[in-house]
Amino acid sequence: MLTHFADLESTSPSPAPRFAWVSPPPPYIRTDTHAQTCRKGREGKIYERLPLRATEVVATALLLGDEEGPRGERGDGQAAAALLAWLLQSPERLSALCRLLPGSLLAALATRYSQLSASYLDLLVAWGSRLLYDPLQGRWGSSCFEQAELSWAELRERFDCLCRAPAPLGAQTRAALELLKVQDGDFDVPGVSVWTDLLAEVEKSLRKAVKPRADLKLLKAKKTV
Repeated sequence: MLTHFADLESTSPSPAPRFAWVSPPPPYIRTDTHAQTCRKGREGKIYERLPLRATEVVATALLLGDEEGPRGERGDGQAAAALLAWLLQSPERLSALCRLLPGSLLAALATRYSQLSASYLDLLVAWGSRLLYDPLQGRWGSSCFEQAELSWAELRERFDCLCRAPAPLGAQTRAALELLKVQDGDFDVPGVSVWTDLLAEVEKSLRKAVKPRADLKLLKAKKTV
C-alpha cells in the first residue's frame, strides 16, 4: 500500500508523522496527457544520464546555503532556495538526485530542508512498494518486467541513514516505517512485507550503533572510579 507523506514536521521528541492518503495519486504517478507523458519520458531519460558530479554540485550548493564558509564568506541563501524549488518542481530531477547520491548525503539534505525530506521519503516509499520478494533467491528485488529504481541494499541504506538523522527526522522515519508495516499487515515473518524486513534491518543496524557508544561510556565510567 502506497502512502503519501505530505507533512513530516513536528515538534515532539517522538513525532508521529501525519499522512494524507493517496487520492489523487502523488505527482510522480499522476495521470497526464499523451503529449505530457512523452515529454516527461524524454526528460526522465535525460536526467537518468545526469552525471554524478552534477548531482554532487547541486547537493553541495544546497548544503552550503547561507552557512559561513572556511574563509568567512557566506553562501547565498536565496540561490539555495531557488535551487531547491527548481529541484522539487520536477519528479525526474528529484528522482535522479535520490538515485545517484549516497544515503548519508541525502539524509543531510533532508535534515536541512523539510520540504525535501517529505518528497524524498515519498519517493523511497514508492520505490520500496515496487519491490517483490524472490523466495528462491531469498531476497527482495524487481520484477522480471521492470527494473527497480533502487536495489534492496540501496533502499535499506537510505532508510538506515534517515533513521540515524537528528530529531525530528530520524524519529519520524522510524515512525513512518512502523506505520507502513502495520498498513501492510503487521507481519513479523520475513519475506512477506518489504516494510517488515526494512524495519527489522534498520532496527538491527541502530542497535549495533548504540552498543559501541554504551561500551565507551562504561569504560570512561570505570576510569573515573
